[in-house]
Parts: sequence; structure tokens; C-alpha cells
Amino acid sequence: MNTDYINLSNGQLAFAAVLILVNVAISVWLRLGLAKTLLVASTRMVVQLLLVGFILQSVFELKTPLPVIGIGLVMSALAGIAAVQRTHRRFAGVYWDSMISVLGSAFVVTGAAVVGILDVSPWYEPQYTIPLLGMVLGNILSGISLALDRFMEGVARDASLIESDLALGASRWEAAHTLTENQMTVREIFAGGKLFAVTGGGYEPKGEITLDGARAHIPDHPALAECLRAGALCNDAQLGRDAGGHPKVQGDPTEAALLVAAEKGGLPPVELLKNSPRVDMIPFASEHMFRATLHEAP
Repeated sequence: MNTDYINLSNGQLAFAAVLILVNVAISVWLRLGLAKTLLVASTRMVVQLLLVGFILQSVFELKTPLPVIGIGLVMSALAGIAAVQRTHRRFAGVYWDSMISVLGSAFVVTGAAVVGILDVSPWYEPQYTIPLLGMVLGNILSGISLALDRFMEGVARDASLIESDLALGASRWEAAHTLTENQMTVREIFAGGKLFAVTGGGYEPKGEITLDGARAHIPDHPALAECLRAGALCNDAQLGRDAGGHPKVQGDPTEAALLVAAEKGGLPPVELLKNSPRVDMIPFASEHMFRATLHEAP
């Protein structure tokens, strides 16, 4: 084990403590009300670092791989549990799925770093493996918790659509594809003082535009028609099909969702652009916060 550590003198530790006291003094002088918080946080940090130091001292003295692997498994399991506990909504088996995801990704990334990049010998050297695994787990924990929270929020928001797809025979993967594939969908359109609902999800143009639960007749709502037309024409995205016949998007996902909404309203974007070809365009600029296109009248 490498014993070439950076030694901190008492003077350096005292200087770090003085910096904290300076922050406390500034808080008192400016009446920020942070003095107590800073002192408590600093004391907690010192206690935690002392305890971690005592634990790591014994961990770093390990000479065989099995205890190191065991510590890694415990760390990964705790990270998987913590990732789930950060979310508000859960499903059956979520803890098991989270732990498997954390375990697999953490060991692959840590193993690649230890063996392929750092070239540690032996590979289970705890002085390198344990701290590196901890850093990897911290990033994985945040990523999984954010992804899981976003996914569950999407499931709760689109519950009726997902249940309808399942009732029609779709698999769980097919019913939730708009969430797992990061697809955008127009849900509501406010035009002419009325709020229209848009059914269907994803980039498949299956669905309709409704008003008060009944299908909206687009010619009877000129404001809605102009809104759909503007969204489809002031648009650089393209919708197509891949080799398997699934919708394929080229361009911005939000613009693609506007094309699908126009299709659901009976206004095919291809026909709109054919009848009203683009003549000019004002590109998007952050100082104006808009983009505009000029088209020939149909």
C-alpha cells in the first residue's frame, strides 16, 4: 500500500479553522443569521472526517480481495436504497431494480478505471478502489434518482394514456415508450379563448383534438387552425419512419411534437408546406426570444 500521503501541519489546520471563523464573523456583521449553521456544520464535518479516517485506516490495511469486494457490495446496496428514497413515487420491486442498476454500472466503471486507466496493482488495492467506487456511486446515485423521479412523474401524469394502451393490448414497454424514449407530446392547446385537449402520445400521429370531451371540428375553430398551422410551418423538424416502421425524428423534439399535433388536427405538415412554401426566416436570437418564418399565401 502506498504510504506517501500529504501531511497537513497544525498551522495549516489552524489556517482552515480561521477561514471558517472569518465566515462566521462576516455572517454576524452582516446579520445573515448563518453563524450557528456554520459552526454546527463545521463541527459535524470534523467529527465525520475523524470517524471516516479511523474506519479507512483499517480498510486500507486489507490485503485480500474478498473483504474489499464485500465493502463494495454494501456501498452499492446502500446507494441503490438511497436513490429510491430520494423519489416520491415508487413501484413494486423498485429497490431491487435500483440496486442491480447501481451494482452493475458502478462495478463496470470502477473496474475499467482501476484496471484500464489507473493500472492499479493489485486491482483490489483498497486505497484506490474504495475511494474511487465512492465517487462513482455518488454520481450514479444522483443520476438514477433523477431519472427515476422523472419517469414516475411522467407515469403519474400520463396514467390514463398508459392504461388505455395497456387495455388495447400494448406491452408495458410499448405503453411507456414516450417516457423511456424522451419523446415530447402536445397535451393542451389554448386558442380563441378555449382550451383544447390533445389525445395520444409520442410521435405516432394517432389521436385527436377535443373540446369538452368531444372531437373538435377544426374548420369551426379558426384560431385553433391558425395555431396548428403556425406551429407546423415555423418548424425545422422532420418526421419519418425507420426500417421497423417506427416514427423517426430529425430536429428538435418540441418542434416534432408540434408537427404531430397538426397531423392530429387534420393538417398534414407536408401539405401545409407545399401549399405555403417558406420564403424567408428570422433566426432565433436570445435578445428577441423568438423565431419567425415568412410563407407564401395558400
